[in-house]
This record gives sequence, structure tokens and C-alpha cells, in this order.
Amino acid sequence: MHKLALKYLLSLKHFNKAYRYIINPFVSFIPENILIRLPVNDIFSVNCKNGQKLLLNSNGYDAVANHIYWKGIDSGYESETISVFIKLLRHSHIFFDIGANTGIYSLIAALNNNPITVHSFEPVPFIFQHLNENISLNKLTNVFTYAIALSNFDGQTELFVPKGILPTSASTLKGFMEPAQIKDVIMAQAMKLDTFVKQFNVGRVDLLKIDTEGTEDHVIRGALNLIEDSKPVIICEILRRDEMQTITDILGKFDYAFFHITDRGLLPNNFEEQSIHKNYLFIANSQLFKLEP
Repeated sequence: MHKLALKYLLSLKHFNKAYRYIINPFVSFIPENILIRLPVNDIFSVNCKNGQKLLLNSNGYDAVANHIYWKGIDSGYESETISVFIKLLRHSHIFFDIGANTGIYSLIAALNNNPITVHSFEPVPFIFQHLNENISLNKLTNVFTYAIALSNFDGQTELFVPKGILPTSASTLKGFMEPAQIKDVIMAQAMKLDTFVKQFNVGRVDLLKIDTEGTEDHVIRGALNLIEDSKPVIICEILRRDEMQTITDILGKFDYAFFHITDRGLLPNNFEEQSIHKNYLFIANSQLFKLEP
């Protein structure tokens, strides 16, 4: 309760600006695990590697924005994955951000120097709204958003939304979180990626980022035609060994290799369930040239 009260106080707009001004000279002395939890209630900009400025609207409860404000893009939130992602953008013209949350990957892709179309999927209504606010803030016209939970079927699905103002772990997987962690259960539109691509007449898809909190294998099962036709590079969060086995079995049939994305680089054929790095790269052997410097 005391932690929640303190966070609420630090997130108040005027108080937030004052405390950030006070601690700014001492940021380098604050342990990272504490620093990235300090709330930021402001519109702020960060520099992308290509020189573009990326704007984020943070209300103090956006964990991704807080992390990036204090550490930047190069050493902040999922920096190892973002570094690989930026390299892959050189060869990407259509990108699907599946489980976009407030949109950091969509924004980086849309501000990339190469012409690109971004399709962002975020089924939680109030997070979807925040995603659209960040897109509008950056005046982007090449990002299209959908309040859809991509899966392995078309229809309606239960979406379990955890407690919090802007949570990052909503899931359609029953049992993914403890009952006490659930704030709400809502109905969301479910759709196979193959259905979406056909319905919207999307061309060749180059890159997927999938972060759907335990249902990444469902998303891939719903995209088999797309995978066969386009051989997209896939960045995917994987939390469980059984899910990794399912995904590698499916993608192995399409001649995909996989790498663990870590601060030690890309580790081939490596899965570590207890690792702090939860993202993996799946790439067809015919596409490995995309990883060259």
C-alpha cells in the first residue's frame, strides 16, 4: 500500500517534474532496477539510431516509457532485441507488431529510414487508446492499428487483463496469471493472421514481433500460410519450454533456424527458461543474410 501511495505521489504531474529535476544529477548512482521503476509523467523525446526523434506520452504508469526515459533506446527496455530489430528493418517493408502494448516497436519501425508499413495489434482497449495517442503524437501515417487478439481461430475470445493502469501482461491464455492478479475479463475479437492477411490483401510480410503472453504458439499456428508464402523473420517472446518446443517443431518444417537474443549476442539453438532475456529470433535459413552487419 505504501509503495502504491508513493508511486501515485511521484506520478502527479507537477511533483513528478520536480523530483526528476532533483534526482537528475544522481541518476548514475541509482541502481538500474530502482531507476527504471521511477515514474515519468510527461511527453518526452528520445533519439533513434538513425537520428530521428521518437516522442512518448507517459502518464507515469507506462513501464516501457519509464525504462526508456531513464536509459534511452540503446541501453533501455529490451535493448538487445531492439538492436537486432533495427538491423532487420533494413530489409523490411511490411512489419506486424503483435501485442504492441503502447507501441515502442511500432514507433521505431515507422520512424525507420526505409519505406515501411506497420500493422499494430493490441486488444486491451485502454492500452489500444494509448498506442494510438503515441502514433498521433509522432504524426505517423504509416502505422495502422487493430484492437484484435491474433490467435489460431477466428471469433471471440476471453482476454484476461491484470491489475494496473497500463499492464504489460494481458493474455487470452486461461491460467496464465493467478486469479488474484486479474482485474477484468473482457471479450475481444480473435483472428488468425492468415485471415487478416487475406481479408486486408496484405502483400509479402517481412517481419513479425510477437509478444502475446503465453499464446505466441497460437499466433504462429494461425499464420501457417503466411509463413509458407513470405518466410517472415519472427521475433518472439517465449516463456515456457513446451511452447518453445511447439514453435520450433512448426517452424522447423519451413526450414527456420532459431537464436536466443541476449546481451552476449545471438546464441543459436539455445533456450534458457530462467533467463532474464525472453525474446528469440526465428529466421529461415534462406534469410540469414539479413543478420549480416
